[in-house]
Amino acid sequence: MYYNSLDEQYKCPVGAVKLGEKIEFFIESPDTLEAYLVIKRDDMPYVSVPMQKAEKNGKFGFKTEFVPSEAMLYFYHFQINEPRETKIIQKNYDIDYQLTVYEDFTVPKWYKNAIIYQIFPDRFYNPFKTPIAYKPNSFIYATWKDKPMNIINEKKELVRQDFYGGNLYGVIEKLDYLKLLGIDVIYFNPIFESNSNHKYNTKDYHKIDSMLGDEETFKKLIAEAKKRDIEIILDGVFNHTGDDSEYFISAKKDKSSKYYSWYYFKEYPNVYESWWGFDTLPKVNCMDESYQNFIMGEGNSVLNHWTSLGVKGWRLDVVDELDGSFVEKFKANMRKVNEESVLIGEVWEDASNKTAYSQRKKYFMGHQLDSVMGYPFKENVQNFLNGNINGYQITENFKTLWENYPREAFYANMNLISTHDTPRCINVLNFDETNFKSAVTVQMTFAGVPHIYYADEVGETGQMCPDNRRGFPWGEENEEILNFYKKLINLRKNNNIFVDGEIEFFYLNDDVFSYKRYFKDDPEKVVYVMIMRKNTLLSLELKPMTVFEYFSGETIKCGYGTLNHNFDKGCYIISTYPLN
Repeated sequence: MYYNSLDEQYKCPVGAVKLGEKIEFFIESPDTLEAYLVIKRDDMPYVSVPMQKAEKNGKFGFKTEFVPSEAMLYFYHFQINEPRETKIIQKNYDIDYQLTVYEDFTVPKWYKNAIIYQIFPDRFYNPFKTPIAYKPNSFIYATWKDKPMNIINEKKELVRQDFYGGNLYGVIEKLDYLKLLGIDVIYFNPIFESNSNHKYNTKDYHKIDSMLGDEETFKKLIAEAKKRDIEIILDGVFNHTGDDSEYFISAKKDKSSKYYSWYYFKEYPNVYESWWGFDTLPKVNCMDESYQNFIMGEGNSVLNHWTSLGVKGWRLDVVDELDGSFVEKFKANMRKVNEESVLIGEVWEDASNKTAYSQRKKYFMGHQLDSVMGYPFKENVQNFLNGNINGYQITENFKTLWENYPREAFYANMNLISTHDTPRCINVLNFDETNFKSAVTVQMTFAGVPHIYYADEVGETGQMCPDNRRGFPWGEENEEILNFYKKLINLRKNNNIFVDGEIEFFYLNDDVFSYKRYFKDDPEKVVYVMIMRKNTLLSLELKPMTVFEYFSGETIKCGYGTLNHNFDKGCYIISTYPLN
């Protein structure tokens, strides 16, 4: 018995399928009496579909066809009835195969072609000697080099806010630096009025935080970024507000307030539902009609206000906690304002089958998200380089993601290695610069959209927050790492195969992660990427090609036949044609 869901001989088409598309299944089982495709829609019981005996490319078994009726997840396995027993073919032990069925959608090309740079505004740059504004009950670090810290009491409650003073003026001044680096998109952590440095506790959705600038500053930033072909994506925190917001204060003061229905009061006015139990973050009822109108309705809604100024996309914070209909409506209204805008979600797992609060999410069914933050990408790459998983495991993990995601979603995935919520990649990799460069190389040669967390490109370090939110080390950049980033970004931008090319994963060795990029209509042009987490002897069957080693500059000329070579630890890019 044999079945391979990633081989067109056994499942055609492979991967996720569009709604209404016919799927052909074939299993090898020459001596079987009968076979069934046992399949279920996510919300329905299993049904058994009889399969017909068939021969395919000299192999004997059973085939059937299936046309899904809804855009949603399906799960399936095969039941094989033999003379003396019944057998089951599943993906892995008792785990069924997943079939993602989606309504066709397209992610704007500018986004899929982009390099994203994430900026935590307070920590990026301040062109002035002092902050442009101050917050009550807070302190300003004496120098930009000071390490961030939380001031907490005996109950481990944050009792004082801390700031460096970075602002939008500083971002404007550093736009040429970002352009030279090769950045196409700036994704900002929240910039709306708030009493914190991170600003995930919004006070006023229609106002730029005073420590960052004002709306005129933001308009200038948009204009200057446009001159450099850099787009702006904002962080939308719509699951909760700050407890000092006008909205919550009004709701808490008067039940007749127009904001009262926004919140979940348990014992009015002092007991209410909050995000993960933090009283400073009262949770919002995102299904409340007045709240939805405020966020994304007609007129001067939050969505309309900022998108009309030139914002090209939004990242939805804790999107798992927002109802799917809210996300769908936000996406539809966003596209009405700008049909080329993108919607990204904060999802930490495989976003194709995410379940949260007893609700199966439909992020990639065609009407919700364009992209998600690629935490599975990060975890797989770092776990492999640290020796926590081997070459076979990372290969299978990425095959599963590729199979589960619609192609548009996979090629729009935000491929990250550090964020404001995780330790910096260099720390996770135990300060091993060779492995760090390997992680960056995967980012820049993989399918999806590379994401750079500010200052990663200059070798900044940092453990879990707040340490991962240090001030950008201007004047103390690691030039070797910075130049390496520039080199790999240029490689991606100058060779479209890394952006649009197909990707295929293959296993070579437990200490090697490898994949190839290619175009279906130009099979002679192929690029192979190999990540060695330690020195590895490999025997490779090669056509004439060149091995580019991006650490020592070593070049190995290869003729026909077998190459036996002891590859040093690091990343190798092998191309069958000259790369630009």
